[in-house]
Amino acid sequence: MDIQIQKLELIEWLVSINDKKIIDSLTKFKNTENTEAKEILTVSQKKAIDKALFQVENKETISHDLVMEETKKRYPNYFQK
Repeated sequence: MDIQIQKLELIEWLVSINDKKIIDSLTKFKNTENTEAKEILTVSQKKAIDKALFQVENKETISHDLVMEETKKRYPNYFQK
């Protein structure tokens, strides 16, 4: 379905709502959706992201291929053909 049609249908539906609780819930949802991810992350999550970004910038990373190779060695039963 075309997104413009969906938007119009939602607008029509929204205009027809008279229940304040539903309007309040939708308003809360709208405000939550506009919140940036950085505002809803915990302090420990932010620190982990900062650490990971630092490691990437300083070439302290491991390739995906190497990780998969080591994982297959350690857990061969998960990679049986």
